[in-house]
Order: sequence, then structure tokens, then C-alpha cells
Amino acid sequence: FFFSSRRRHTRCREVSWARRCVQETELGAIKKLNFCGNDLDDVSLVSTFSSIEILSLSVNCISSLKFFAGCAKLSELYLRKNQIKDLSEIGYLSGLDNLRVLWLSENPCSKNINYRNHIIRTLTQLEKLDDRKITPEERDAAINFQDSYDTTEVYEKENSYDESNVPKAIETKNKIQNEEGLEKNEDN
Repeated sequence: FFFSSRRRHTRCREVSWARRCVQETELGAIKKLNFCGNDLDDVSLVSTFSSIEILSLSVNCISSLKFFAGCAKLSELYLRKNQIKDLSEIGYLSGLDNLRVLWLSENPCSKNINYRNHIIRTLTQLEKLDDRKITPEERDAAINFQDSYDTTEVYEKENSYDESNVPKAIETKNKIQNEEGLEKNEDN
């Protein structure tokens, strides 16, 4: 983990060390923070980082963006491979006027067909979303795009069971029950 501020740069190797580093560092002075790959699900402490500009929390278990809403100086936010399911979470970032780079790929919400349009329309100041720069044409198309349905609907459909497998499952279940019935009859 890296904690960077104007006065100090500290490297921590374990989460217990990280807590001590945070306590020893002035939270308001932290400008860059990297907590990639630590299975973090509670990032409420982030809301106390008033000067944070670059925040990297990829490959964790973060499910909400609400704690980033108070990070007014945030310009880059990396949250690839987390657990953000609902595109409406993007609303928490709408007040971050300095946010230029957002990386949310490989989150459940990124499977939504309206993913890029919704984010670009909501966060008009963004210059780069995931690994691609936002072109003026893409921005215009996103601003003019109208969602025709709830943003969570696509995710739920993509991650639900496949009904075409139901007849096959019933057939297999009946076959097993028939075989068990035959075995019981043979025992009598």
C-alpha cells in the first residue's frame, strides 16, 4: 500500500500496518492512495480524505460509491474488478467536478448495455472511462441517449438462470426418480 502526501511517503506491507500508517499520516494531506487487491468492502474512511486526488481501489469487494461523494479534489478513481452492481451508484460521483478518469470495468454494472452512455451522460466532465478516452461524438451521443428501461434490469436478466435449461433439468430429475423407484421395487 502506498500513502502519499507532501510530507511523507510510507510503504505498508500488511493491513495492520496500513492502519498504523493512516493514523500516523495526516488524512487531509493524502493526495494519492493505492489499496488494490486487498478484499476491502468498507471504504468509509475514504470520505475523510479531503485532499485525495488519485485513488486506486481495484480488485476489492466495494459495492457502493457513496463514500467517494465527499472527495471534491478527486481526479482519478480506479475501481476495476469490484462489486458495484447498480449504475445508479454513479450519481454519488456527480458532484466531483475534478473527476477526469473513472475505471469501473469488470464490475457487474459494466455488463449493462447502457453502461458507457449512462456514465458519460451523468459525469459530463469525464475525459476517460475505463481504458478508452471519451470522444466528442461519443459524448454527444450519450447526452442525447434516452434509457428505455431501468439500468439494473439488464444485469438481472444477464445473471439469472436460463429457462431453456428447465426442461432438461426436469427430465433429469424424473429419470433419477424413476431409477430410484425401480431400485426400491427390486428390493421388495
